[in-house]
Amino acid sequence: MGYKRMEREDLYEIHRRWRAQHSISRIAGALGLDRKTVRQYIQRFLDVGLQQDGPEAAKEALYELFAQILPTTERRKPAWQELSKFEQEIRELVQDDKEPVKPKTAYLIVEALAALAKS
Repeated sequence: MGYKRMEREDLYEIHRRWRAQHSISRIAGALGLDRKTVRQYIQRFLDVGLQQDGPEAAKEALYELFAQILPTTERRKPAWQELSKFEQEIRELVQDDKEPVKPKTAYLIVEALAALAKS
């Protein structure tokens, strides 16, 4: 099976079927998921305090809990955004008349100096 991005509605379906006492295999088959994926999310339900036999929570309350369960999809910033903070310093190091350095080396120098400044 390929990667499928999980959404709140997918988790709601897993939760609804789990509370209805469906087996992991049955849930996985009905939703087109791997059994390990279903088992993983059921464990996450238990970790945040949801019970299979406990009182039923409102759909909106479940969606708030699902926000904690869903993996984050935040990506790292593109390299140019990270470099833009140090653009002037890097240019000076690369274009130095006496001892020019390669751009990557200039970035490493500036990054090291920034780390020292934070300490």
